[in-house]
Amino acid sequence: MKFCLSLLAIASISTHIPFIANAAEKLTITSKLIDFSAVNPTQEIFDELLWRGGLVLESTHSQFGGLSGIELSANGEKMLAISDRGFWVKADVIYKNGRISGLANSLIAPILNANGKKFVRWKADSEGLTKRNDSLSDVVISVESDQAIYRFKLGNDDLNARAMDWGTIKDAKKIAANRGLEAITALPKNHKYRGWMLVAAEHKLDKNKNHTAWLVNGKQSHELHITRQGGYDITDLNYLPNGDILLLERAISIFGGPQMQIRQICGKDVKPGALMSGKSLLRASGIQAVDNMEGIGVHIAANGEVILTVISDDNFHFLQRNLMLQFTLRNPASICE
Repeated sequence: MKFCLSLLAIASISTHIPFIANAAEKLTITSKLIDFSAVNPTQEIFDELLWRGGLVLESTHSQFGGLSGIELSANGEKMLAISDRGFWVKADVIYKNGRISGLANSLIAPILNANGKKFVRWKADSEGLTKRNDSLSDVVISVESDQAIYRFKLGNDDLNARAMDWGTIKDAKKIAANRGLEAITALPKNHKYRGWMLVAAEHKLDKNKNHTAWLVNGKQSHELHITRQGGYDITDLNYLPNGDILLLERAISIFGGPQMQIRQICGKDVKPGALMSGKSLLRASGIQAVDNMEGIGVHIAANGEVILTVISDDNFHFLQRNLMLQFTLRNPASICE
């Protein structure tokens, strides 16, 4: 969903979207190192996370931006992202002294529908991205505007796979178009519902003001809920090696600006009819490097650390940024224990 710039009294700016061929293009992305704390650049500890570096990403390509979902290879050296204008972004991730330092060999390509054509604008609002079987060549995305879930079998060197319907949720048409399927993750092999998708709406509250999520496997879907905390709405999901679930959330206030929260949810709590809450790992606001945080990825670094990568959606607005931030867990254990 578009960030609420009106709350910041910023006038919206319309952007012309030019035609682009249905093929991958080379993409030049420039990056600038960034500290997470604006007050104390040397600060490393933030709540339950440790800072592992970050970038501001920029490109002159007219379709670069709006990054809404991200996944990384198992070792963190390759990245696949999606934008809410319906584009793939693929790149090698460069590290220096164990910290992220830039991107290389980048590509951009339109996400193709079942007919091999770029999705029309109102069906291109791709928000959530997840790997199947821990592979960047087999992924599933959720589309907020259309409340759709698609699977793509991508080749190693191309991005021209066609969408395949993967699953549906009950009463999908009752979800507001701009409040819909924002987050998705495939449940891992050590989970009772392994292979199922955990999908969450950005803002669909039940009678008790809890967020709504679904377990989805093809035409099967089961509803469950997540407690809403502090006015945050859901933007992404992913899973940890220990089987727990990560929940990325965002909020905005007139005085505090953009805010984000990352929660860890016990993997065993993910089941039909459940009400999940979990533990907050991080709350951050305008005094840190926070923007419209929309995507979260997970990988294991060479030194064994579990790395969380968080990206932001700049909405193609000059006052917002495409951020790529990395953290590691201070305690990698499951909170089920």
